[in-house]
Amino acid sequence: MLDGIELTSGYDVGVDRLRADVRIVLPFSPEFGVFGGDEAQAGGLRWALLERVAQVRGVCACAHGLVGLVVCPGECTRLFDHGMMWVPVGEGAYPKPFLLAHTYGYGPEYRSELDGYARAWGLDVVVDGGGLAGDGWYSGSTTSVRVWAADQVNLWPLERDLALLLTAYPVRWPDEIVERIGREPLL
Repeated sequence: MLDGIELTSGYDVGVDRLRADVRIVLPFSPEFGVFGGDEAQAGGLRWALLERVAQVRGVCACAHGLVGLVVCPGECTRLFDHGMMWVPVGEGAYPKPFLLAHTYGYGPEYRSELDGYARAWGLDVVVDGGGLAGDGWYSGSTTSVRVWAADQVNLWPLERDLALLLTAYPVRWPDEIVERIGREPLL
């Protein structure tokens, strides 16, 4: 329930799968959830509704997820505390997946390691929102880190799969929910 709006499975495309390991969970689905307590849940839900993004489940929360791996074969997920893969959805949205993490202990050593990781994979990184509305919704004591594939020419496997899935099962975004929430500053 969000301010008197019951979040039902009426818009849920989470049961529709392109393959057994990849699926989309919309913020108005009962399956939706982020890491953390009540404040993080409310902040994540509000951010996802306003930004019109859905969770991508079934892939690991690191660059290996962009190539479709379910489990990270290394230790790169340690760079991404509370990391989840997301994708823009709805009419006119280009389904370019991104990883959003909220990490503790951000500092020069972490940034150096993160930059090296991004270069090695050909990824773009934005830290602490970098002009992106509301990425820092998780907690005031964390730093938001958004990572996505910089390549605008070639589709990464997850990007291709999500484009197919969202073409086959287009999402109708319930504007009445977004209008009800409003556009006040996020957490």
